[in-house]
Amino acid sequence: MRLQFMLIIASIALAGCASQKKETQPLDGPRSRLDAQVTPDKFEQAKDPKLSAETWFAAGQMAESVGHYDQAIAQYLQALKLDPNHPNSFYHLGADYIHVRKFDDAIAIWQRYVRVTNGSAQAYNDLALAFQAAHRPTEADAAFRAGIARE
Repeated sequence: MRLQFMLIIASIALAGCASQKKETQPLDGPRSRLDAQVTPDKFEQAKDPKLSAETWFAAGQMAESVGHYDQAIAQYLQALKLDPNHPNSFYHLGADYIHVRKFDDAIAIWQRYVRVTNGSAQAYNDLALAFQAAHRPTEADAAFRAGIARE
């Protein structure tokens, strides 16, 4: 008797579920035709803007701010590809090369930075500090003296 009762309950439950089942529409039904009629808005049609040196520089600053100096270096190099005279990229690139202890690269960048800034005293000072970090005191002294002469 108990088994018959359970079979009746199960039959009722199955019958109820089957009666509420809705038929799904195929993918090519009215809903997809409606979607096909919707035109993309201006945002979806917009092309990505070209990245500027300032954009790459900002990305470098973001990476630098969290201590990802190798990533920052890559961003500053991209900025310099677009603007070979971007002074802020030179400055931060030189500083980040010092952070990752690539002193010869830092010196090369600071030398270019001196040219980009028309021989500013600060640029010579930064170059001198790079020479000091590389344990090249004679060249550091010469760069310090060149900076002092510019003031």
